[in-house]
Amino acid sequence: MSNGMGSGGFDNSQYAQQAAVEQKIRPGGVWYFLAVVFLLAGLGGGGVMVYQFVTGFVEITSSMEHFRAPGEFEAAFDKPGTYAIYLVGDHPRPEPENLTVTVTHKGGGEIALAEVYSSGSMTVNDESFKQLYKFQLDQPATVVVRTQTGKDPEATLPLPAGGKQVGINSGYAPRLAVGPEFMVSDIFKLIGKIFLGIGLAAVGFIAALVIFIVTIIKRGNCKRRLASLR
Repeated sequence: MSNGMGSGGFDNSQYAQQAAVEQKIRPGGVWYFLAVVFLLAGLGGGGVMVYQFVTGFVEITSSMEHFRAPGEFEAAFDKPGTYAIYLVGDHPRPEPENLTVTVTHKGGGEIALAEVYSSGSMTVNDESFKQLYKFQLDQPATVVVRTQTGKDPEATLPLPAGGKQVGINSGYAPRLAVGPEFMVSDIFKLIGKIFLGIGLAAVGFIAALVIFIVTIIKRGNCKRRLASLR
């Protein structure tokens, strides 16, 4: 006749009681896992926003082709869109006197330029970019930018590395750039992404912390109530 004792002298019913107690403890341990999920989701979302912020600024500078005026410069663009001619400088300076710019397809055919009437500029990586002209490409193309300018008694500035340029004259050679049109609003959008990333990370961390603390407190209270009923 069994008396409910195990071979080691332990009452098997104690194990059943302990299992029943564990099942009654609420909330369940799965809430700890949920807290980790919220934390990782917040940090992951924040990381994505920071990544887009960094790559956005890199795209602004890396997608522009720099050259000097006066002269001729070729630039290849692999997708359609609105492109612009910028006056570039470490410090903003007046637009060169008598500057004229024409843009044509490499195989011929002039591209219409629209002059931008704005005194504002944007600064990226400590360089000032003032938009002078913009033009539209309906398909990928290689364009030729030809510039002429009046002479300036200042010394000729050093030529930047990269690009293909011919016909540089003596005298002041202003720095120009051609690339996708970027507005001040684009910069604000990038800055907004960094704040959004910080917000997502903060929300994820706070949500995880709240879930973790509430779960600990409620499970502790539940354990004490069950212990008092024994």
